[in-house]
Amino acid sequence: MTESATNNSVQLNFNLTTPADIGFRPALSDMDIAEMALSSIVYFAGLLGNAVVIYVIIKNERMRTVPNVYIFNLALADGIHCLMGPVWMSFRVTDWSWLPGSTVCRTMHYLLFMTMFSSSCFLAILGVQRYRSVVHPFQYMHRRTVPRAAMYSGLVWLAVLVLSVPCGVLSHLVVQDSVPVCAYASPYGTDSQTFGVILQSYALALAFLVPLCVVTPHYVRLHDHMRGAGQTTSVFKARNRVTRMVLIVSAAFVVTRLPPHLARLAQTASRGVVPLLGSLDFILRLLYDLDPVLNPLVYVFLGVKYRAAVMKVCRCRAKINRISPSGRKYRRSQPRYQHRATSRLPAASRRGRTESIWLAERSLSVRSNWVG
Repeated sequence: MTESATNNSVQLNFNLTTPADIGFRPALSDMDIAEMALSSIVYFAGLLGNAVVIYVIIKNERMRTVPNVYIFNLALADGIHCLMGPVWMSFRVTDWSWLPGSTVCRTMHYLLFMTMFSSSCFLAILGVQRYRSVVHPFQYMHRRTVPRAAMYSGLVWLAVLVLSVPCGVLSHLVVQDSVPVCAYASPYGTDSQTFGVILQSYALALAFLVPLCVVTPHYVRLHDHMRGAGQTTSVFKARNRVTRMVLIVSAAFVVTRLPPHLARLAQTASRGVVPLLGSLDFILRLLYDLDPVLNPLVYVFLGVKYRAAVMKVCRCRAKINRISPSGRKYRRSQPRYQHRATSRLPAASRRGRTESIWLAERSLSVRSNWVG
């Protein structure tokens, strides 16, 4: 059922603009068609990339590790966001009128905030886990198990589902300039501007500020730790990979999240005095939609193991053996080398050396899951 627009209704959405913002237009211009085509490419690329990530993790048992549990959930959240893209685009195709109805309106806003919060949470968890695995590989070893990671992921989804409830409940179908629009209605007679600022601040805090405050100190410590590491060839290459990954992840998160949030908050607080017109509005929406596209590229396809797994699943190569961090294949020779190194030692020394070698291999395995 459609409600009449009052001063207590406010339109807040990161993926669309309202008729009140730009003025109702009876037809789509060439610029609108070009923007919709580019948005379609972005949504398709994001959906394809995240679907490949999910498929690779499910099909390849060797990819079912602790970091990949969080990457799987991150890809799931980003994939849901990309699936919502055609619905938001249909809103623009129908001359800014919302035809699906009030139930779909509330569901879409609920899913919008759910995917936004969950994506930020899993990005923060990946940052913390990467720091612990590289800097403290033994201290948290007993806690880094796949079942425990799955349990933590379930708790994150549960918290996100609860935190997104207000965003879905407060969504309504209102009429603005004789056009039905999916918008938020401020509760209990609250002024629309005040309510809009509160809602935007709520989204900014949970989707950007809190994850940024969690990830930043861990990435700084991780970078300092890698700078203080030894200068051997393997350590030098690992340090460069970690540094590059940290810089790309941090830049992508800030560039794609901060400008849209600040722009919407400024527009709401100024009652539209700060306009978001034309190309600027499209660039902000495109930045926000680029985040689900960049995540699989940064976290997955920059890693050697994921590239090898994708090639194996797609059958681009007939056979893939173990792949070193440099990308070259090598054979397992550690057991024979270990036997030669320890065969002339006493039994107690051999046991101690074997345990040391096992711990070193375990440390390298944990580190490689996050670095490579």
